[in-house]
Amino acid sequence: MNHVGNSKGFTLVELLLAMSFVSLLLMAIALTVLKMGDMYTQGLTLKEVNLAGKSVSDDISRSIAAATEFSVDGSTATGFQEQKVGATVVGGRLCTGTVTYVWNLGREIREDNLTTLVNKYAGGDTRVIRMIKVVDVGGVYCGVDLPDIEPTKATDMLPEGDLQLAVQSFAIKQVAHNDVSQQSMFQVILELGTNDQDALQSITDTESSIPTITTSCKPPNDEGSRQEYCAINKFEFTARVGSRGAEL
Repeated sequence: MNHVGNSKGFTLVELLLAMSFVSLLLMAIALTVLKMGDMYTQGLTLKEVNLAGKSVSDDISRSIAAATEFSVDGSTATGFQEQKVGATVVGGRLCTGTVTYVWNLGREIREDNLTTLVNKYAGGDTRVIRMIKVVDVGGVYCGVDLPDIEPTKATDMLPEGDLQLAVQSFAIKQVAHNDVSQQSMFQVILELGTNDQDALQSITDTESSIPTITTSCKPPNDEGSRQEYCAINKFEFTARVGSRGAEL
């Protein structure tokens, strides 16, 4: 005689519950992996901005320290020249007597504005100037007339890459001066970061020691936000003209 066993199986409801649990678990794992990937990308982006900012800050500080004279009020041939179109700041030049730093602000570097940038290369070179360092003994690229830049004399401080780094704002002011040693101390604020303008927002920072336009990445839920590929940092440092001799 044949006997039918009493082995039990899973009911349809139990199978559906198990499949739902597994699906939720896989979804949670996938979301965690994606989040970790975004955090890793954001970390790399911030690292690149910080490295570029430190490199530029150190270079500018050394160049100012090597200058024999420097001012921010136009009293010397060397110093800082803010470039404007109307009342809007669009770029700048920092002249030390041996080298000149030249930049266009990030908000001006747009596809519909590239031909009208205030700082351009000479000789038909169409590369975009983000920030460059130019050999400029005698201050040819400073003064009233600001000629276009000879490409062979320029070194990119912010080479064009995937992150499109750019100067978002630049400010400098004199904070101390010694009449005996003719030394001066300057405070510099450089704001640098990625340049996807749709992912950025700007406000005027009136509480800073030097009033500047402060740029930041849009919050995650705002339209155009790309948190993983957006990073802005502000680099503040002091530089002394004539680093030898009496103390300030």
